[in-house]
Amino acid sequence: MLLGDFVLSPEPFADKSAIFAAFQAKSFRSQSARKKFELVNSRLLEAIQQAKTPCFLLPAVVDYIAQVNQEKLLLEPYRLLHFEFWLNHYSGLSDIENGTIRCKIVGKCIERQEYQLYFPIGMNKTLTGSHFVAAHLSPDVDTTIASFWGWVDAFGARIGSSTHQWALPQKVADSHIQLLFESLFGSEVFEVIARKSSALTLTALDLLSSKDLIKVGLDTHLTHIHTGKRIVGVNSNGHFKGDWRASDAEEVRQVIVAFYSLIRWLEHAIYYKLISAYAKEKVVKKEIKKSLDSLFCTKLQESEPAKEYTEAQKQQIEAFLQKVLQLPKGLQASFQELCLALGKAAGIKMPSDEFVPDALFAKDGSLNEDRPTIFKHLETLFRQIAATSAHCRHYLDRFDLLLAIKDEVLALPSTFITLSSEVEEIRNKMNSFEYLTVAVPEEGGSWFPVGVVYANDIKRRSLGTVSLRDFSNPEETKMASYLDIVSVIDHHKSDIKTASASTIVVGDAQSANTLVAELAIAVNERYSTLGISPKEIEKENRRAHSLEKQKRLVELAINAKKQDKFYVHPTREYGEYLFFLLAILDDTDLLTKASYRDLAVLKNLLNRMKSIATNKDAEIITFDTQDINKARACILQNEDMYSIYKKTYQHKEKEMEQDLARCLKGQSSTIFADTKEQSGCARIGQTKLFSKNYPTFAQDATRLQNLWLDLAKKVYEQRPQIDLHMQMITTIASANEVYHGKTGNWKHQDELWLWVPPTQGAREHLVNFLNSFSSCPVVQQNEMQVEFLGKNGPELDLIFSQNFPKAARSSSKGSLPIAVLRFAAGILNSRKAFITPYLPRLIT
Repeated sequence: MLLGDFVLSPEPFADKSAIFAAFQAKSFRSQSARKKFELVNSRLLEAIQQAKTPCFLLPAVVDYIAQVNQEKLLLEPYRLLHFEFWLNHYSGLSDIENGTIRCKIVGKCIERQEYQLYFPIGMNKTLTGSHFVAAHLSPDVDTTIASFWGWVDAFGARIGSSTHQWALPQKVADSHIQLLFESLFGSEVFEVIARKSSALTLTALDLLSSKDLIKVGLDTHLTHIHTGKRIVGVNSNGHFKGDWRASDAEEVRQVIVAFYSLIRWLEHAIYYKLISAYAKEKVVKKEIKKSLDSLFCTKLQESEPAKEYTEAQKQQIEAFLQKVLQLPKGLQASFQELCLALGKAAGIKMPSDEFVPDALFAKDGSLNEDRPTIFKHLETLFRQIAATSAHCRHYLDRFDLLLAIKDEVLALPSTFITLSSEVEEIRNKMNSFEYLTVAVPEEGGSWFPVGVVYANDIKRRSLGTVSLRDFSNPEETKMASYLDIVSVIDHHKSDIKTASASTIVVGDAQSANTLVAELAIAVNERYSTLGISPKEIEKENRRAHSLEKQKRLVELAINAKKQDKFYVHPTREYGEYLFFLLAILDDTDLLTKASYRDLAVLKNLLNRMKSIATNKDAEIITFDTQDINKARACILQNEDMYSIYKKTYQHKEKEMEQDLARCLKGQSSTIFADTKEQSGCARIGQTKLFSKNYPTFAQDATRLQNLWLDLAKKVYEQRPQIDLHMQMITTIASANEVYHGKTGNWKHQDELWLWVPPTQGAREHLVNFLNSFSSCPVVQQNEMQVEFLGKNGPELDLIFSQNFPKAARSSSKGSLPIAVLRFAAGILNSRKAFITPYLPRLIT
């Protein structure tokens, strides 16, 4: 069987049907949104835990999450990011158990230090915050595949303390690569895994901490508040009702002390009235009652504590009485009305019926002279009054009352943020707080607290980290200033700016995936058995004749003995190799611009893929020659290799023809999708055509040029600093041409379109580019012609005559203010090699 016919068929979870049948039951459907989220994550975790190792569960996880969304089990779309968030904060797993789950998902269980090849995590370091693995803004096949497997490795190694996100601004334009992703991971893979935003920013989800958060009921008494705790008040359903900080305690305490002084004054006034009455020579029941009634009819504002209030205290006590105790008169109310309000609010009742008991008095109202009885009564009464005062003080410690004072009296409403709150919003709301509570929505407009974001965390210079794949120039992504670049794998001209110790791999290869594949193979060689059983390894080793084969088999045998602890699942390994291979083919235009390094990697990839497919050690491609043409032919004319790229490139030819037609009809297309902004002032696109596509292109080239010019002008209007616009129209070989060695004999010409706005700065950028570009060896060795298509032809003619005299010049009477440089098809096919090195650079 040829490799092109070998199909990976990952399986869903074995008990998936039973899991989703349970989700359809009334017992699940009747749960709150939070409980549903918990159950969905718990069942996924259980399915992962039950899977036997070695395994590669990412396809099954994507399939599970996709079905959750399809059946609309949760309020919001469910993504792998949400499962990782739950796994980190609410699963209850230890770090080691968390790591085991990640290994099962990514299909690779190796020593964490091995990931130092990609990320700066030496000495078992964990990077701060969330980690992004980013593709550049106009993602092509190379950056899409390199960033995806970079994310897989970052997720598996858990290099960040929070979540790990694959930042893919949009789907890759190549529909065949989309199909490749979908064939291995399901049709919803991009929806489930990728972060589609063009900007790399953090939210509360990335910064949340669930430690030290204490949830207390509203009837809880907080007499012993620990200032170091993060206290959140919740109702009986666990819904957020308010937060409580150390700073709140002091301000609320002042209100409580001021109000409680009224209760204490009343308590002591009762003591005084009673003692004074019973100390008289003639004690009359009616007089005692009259004296006490007078006391209780006293208005609050007439009491000594109220007279000593400051204006601010008066306003606060008025608000407390009116809004919290529901006493509309406020300080105008009497102590009797206050007691009634306290009785209604908290069941506090002053023992007024016991003040003057009938048992102490004769029928005429005079006091019976029985001193032990009198003092016994007063002792009991005073204890009751003291207990009532204590009951009131205890009531003032209830959390719902404290929150009411904070919100209604002090106008300090509780503030919370959501998981989607971004850093700037959090910073604005944080003010002088130590932390903010994070809550998630529930039915009926309620909110459930899930953690906090600390002020110290949000104020740090670095809140998260980023890995870049297939680029390193800052202008090729939109990254918040609080993120640090810590990892780069790139094969372009680089401009790397980072304040952190980073792992940077920059190599002279035609594809970033060449570098990624080298690293992956280096790791896999220490752990993988290529799916070959120990018995087969031993059997082949007995028959091996070459030292090279014996060496490979010994390595496989060593790895087989590690399988109880470490593994690389064959499906994962074959899948990533196939992705790498197709990315290298795409970025090298079927190896027509490949370096020897690219070819050496492809040889290793193909041999290892064949071994996995056949479950035997295989070597289908060998070459020792340093002749790059012979090495290229050896790979491209191999039947297994041809069986892979034939399908891909036949599909590409048809897709390009259809894409041209869509573009000319004004429909969505990818003709100009592969465009990069470079050097701070230039925008360069590349459209790759097969020779069969050229007649369609030539027939409507003017319309395509108009469409491209419109796009360029829109970009210039939005970002005037981008004032040098180019579009490469290049020819790539078809599968049949490459397989039969018939490339490069094309009769048509390739083109480079150039447009600059009518400004002095733009003209200088064009002049600088042409001057530098004219020194390119390929330019010097080949004939070129330039045609000016608009009224600015004379101006462009002068610029080209002085700075690019190599090209024969001509003008037409069109209306397009662009220059079209034409040259032999296939000679200038690399933006990286033939355009980027000659671009002018803005001086900053």
